[in-house]
Amino acid sequence: MSMCYFFSGGIAILAGIAAMFQSSWRLLYVVTSMPSLVFVLTILPFVSESPRWYLVRRRVDDAMQVLQDIAFTNGKSIPDYISLKLDDEDDIDKKIDGSSSSILDVFRSRTTRGRLVLSVLISFLCSVVYYGLSLNVVNLKINLYISVVVNSLAEMPAFLLTTMLLQHLGRKPLAIGSMLLSGVFCTSASLITGVGAMR
Repeated sequence: MSMCYFFSGGIAILAGIAAMFQSSWRLLYVVTSMPSLVFVLTILPFVSESPRWYLVRRRVDDAMQVLQDIAFTNGKSIPDYISLKLDDEDDIDKKIDGSSSSILDVFRSRTTRGRLVLSVLISFLCSVVYYGLSLNVVNLKINLYISVVVNSLAEMPAFLLTTMLLQHLGRKPLAIGSMLLSGVFCTSASLITGVGAMR
């Protein structure tokens, strides 16, 4: 949930930067791309593959080296007598012959196929509603940049509330309840008629 703050905060910051560079969208594109480039160049020397990635590819020595580097960074050391060994190291040929899984296995089971379809539909509909509401702020008769900032900051209390309720209600009831509540409010808002701000 804490990652959501960065997303909303980034949109608010982007609106502020866009307000400063209204003359050229190309200049805005360059200015907003530079922090990402600096971040990548700064972090690149410190990033390595995970030990699990090496183990999946049967590169045990590389995995052990990464673990030793992590231990060194944390001020610890891994004793020399500790080593990594794959579970199936003694039976490699059998493992190679028996491994025939693919992405198509998801579609073979009725349960996983249903879950996949539901996940895709729910994600699609949530995205359509979220971005439909977010991008519709241009239709408000106030300053575009202020409305984007206010819209992005208005999400933040929901993140805090969700985080607190998540411990008590659980993931599924909270997800279902918040989606139903959002649907009720969006439907109610679409039925409001009038003039001015209400319209």
